Amino acid sequence: MDGRVALVTGAGSATDAGCFVADLTGDLAAAGLVAAVLERFDRVDALVNNAGMVQSGVDQPERLFADMSAVEWERHVALNLTTTANVTRAVVAHMLARGGGRIVNTSSVTGAACQSRVPDGLRRGQDGG
Repeated sequence: MDGRVALVTGAGSATDAGCFVADLTGDLAAAGLVAAVLERFDRVDALVNNAGMVQSGVDQPERLFADMSAVEWERHVALNLTTTANVTRAVVAHMLARGGGRIVNTSSVTGAACQSRVPDGLRRGQDGG
């Protein structure tokens, strides 16, 4: 990626990286993030949507899906899906104007961990009926 600019949400450190903090569940914050990256680097060649699920510094109780409230569910959807849509929407016009770019969406590895917490009969598709 020498000479290219990648915007990686939820990323650790990298060479010549900028650090930008935003709640990407809001479309205005996502647009602000992209604007800040463009101001610093003048381009975005690749977007890696890697943010989601776990938030640093936020005390969230661990719950089974069956015990989750609608509000908790909506927050998980916002963190894992809406963030991806917001940042992609904010950067795609810039990429198209430059002749293209690359967008990579990742998903969480916590699905396997959640599956292990589902009652055995439900995991096998057996509802007892």
